[in-house]
Amino acid sequence: MKKGLSDSNLQSMWRKACRIIHRNRCFVCGTSGLQTTLETHHYIKRNNLLTRHAWQNGFPSCAKCHRYLHTKAGEQKIVAWLAKNNWLEYLHERETQSKQWFVDRGITRDDYLRQMYNELKKIINTIKG
Repeated sequence: MKKGLSDSNLQSMWRKACRIIHRNRCFVCGTSGLQTTLETHHYIKRNNLLTRHAWQNGFPSCAKCHRYLHTKAGEQKIVAWLAKNNWLEYLHERETQSKQWFVDRGITRDDYLRQMYNELKKIINTIKG
C-alpha cells in the first residue's frame, strides 16, 4: 500500500484535520492546543474502518477531558454536536461491516481510503492555502 494510504499516515492526517475543524481547541473545555497537548478521541471506536479516518468522528481533547469523553455525559456531548451539525446519521450509516458497505457501493477498500485521504488533505490544505 502506498505511504499516503497507510493507516499511520491517514491517522496523522485525521488528527490534523480534526484539530483544524475544532480550531485546535479541546472539544470539552476549550483549552488551546498551544497551551496543552491535545489527544484525539474517536466517537465510534477506531477498529471500524469506515469511521476510523472520518474527521466527523474525531474530537480533540486534553487528557482530563479525553477521560470525560469516555463517559455517558461525554458521549452525549458528542452526540449533541454531531446532531446539531448533521453528521450523526453519516457516522451511524458507516457503523457496519466494511466489506458489505464496499460491495453495496461498488468500490474497493483502496478506493475508500483514497477518498478519505483526499478529504483529509483538502481540510489540511485550507490552513496552508
